[in-house]
Amino acid sequence: MRRNFIYIFLISIFMGCSKNVKTEIFYINSFKKDCVGVAPMSCLQIKKSEDSNWENFYEKISGFNYVPGYMYKIEVEVEETEKENTPADKSIYSYKLKKVMSKEVDRKLRINDIWVASKIGDIQIQQLEMQPRIEISVKDMSLQGTDGCNSIRASLKTLTERDVTFGAAMGTRKLCPNMEIPNVFNVALQSVNSYEIKENKLYLFDNNGKELIQFFKID
Repeated sequence: MRRNFIYIFLISIFMGCSKNVKTEIFYINSFKKDCVGVAPMSCLQIKKSEDSNWENFYEKISGFNYVPGYMYKIEVEVEETEKENTPADKSIYSYKLKKVMSKEVDRKLRINDIWVASKIGDIQIQQLEMQPRIEISVKDMSLQGTDGCNSIRASLKTLTERDVTFGAAMGTRKLCPNMEIPNVFNVALQSVNSYEIKENKLYLFDNNGKELIQFFKID
């Protein structure tokens, strides 16, 4: 009888100490985003499949040395603790790096800069004050700047290492003495389907590969 009691006691201890642990694959984005947990902070952007959307990740991954500018695929050990044993301000999950499966430079970040248009279609733009100027933010998936007359702002609907499309541009509506360049620029921007960057120049193309706009990079 005593032996059975000890046996049951040891099993209960073992079960109480057992962990609920599983392994997951995380994809990590090349930049963090501002977020609010217990206090304002910067969050990793993660997803658990290539086709899903990026989400804020508020926890730490033990052993993971994150470097901005790289895309990661990692294997993570996820341990779940019982809620009653977890402080109210802590997650019931803890994360530990098992393996870095891949680490690659995010080539999309090359487009993250300020660009000045020097050519739209066959139109060469010589006068500085008439040159459309845009700033592209990969982090915010946005474009802002001027079309040569009005301030504009648009979203980046898609962005890969090769493809880019923009949402409808919104902005001011003033009329300038010469509206040819602003009008041509805005029409061309909505037809953009892909891009190429070489020698500090950005080229935007339509879906047939025709060059629409050429920019040069400024500091």
